[in-house]
Amino acid sequence: MSVVLIDNLRPFTERDLAMLEDWFKDAEVHRRLEGMLPLGDWYRHVEQHPGYDVWVAFSEGEAVGVIMIEREGQNTGSIAIVVNPSIRGKGYGRAVVGKAMQLPELGTIYKWYAGIEADNAACLKCFQSAGFVLENEAPDEDGYFSLWHIANINV
Repeated sequence: MSVVLIDNLRPFTERDLAMLEDWFKDAEVHRRLEGMLPLGDWYRHVEQHPGYDVWVAFSEGEAVGVIMIEREGQNTGSIAIVVNPSIRGKGYGRAVVGKAMQLPELGTIYKWYAGIEADNAACLKCFQSAGFVLENEAPDEDGYFSLWHIANINV
């Protein structure tokens, strides 16, 4: 498998909604992230909440994913991603997560959290390959696994 490189992360803008709407035509994306619908309302929520940041990830000039990070306190961030359905399963998700966790503006976050549905094997594999570990071996009562990535910090 070749190494995927993310060239750039730029803030999500209203112009990106059309691309995301297109990705939501994919049944898997729609099923996993339908809580974001309608996307126009979701985008207004993003704009109005300063601790909630969204970026579009690019590889070789093409948009390959969208990553959403919500800051929960000074040092904790919650991550969710969506990868362009046409390139799923090729390592783009892991690369996007890794690149986002290195953003200077997120430098105070060292505890990263992802809540993933128990039946979403691809997403579980993605986050585990990015260094996230399961909090428990069984999903919670809502059917989600909690995964954490604690960065090494020198205090």
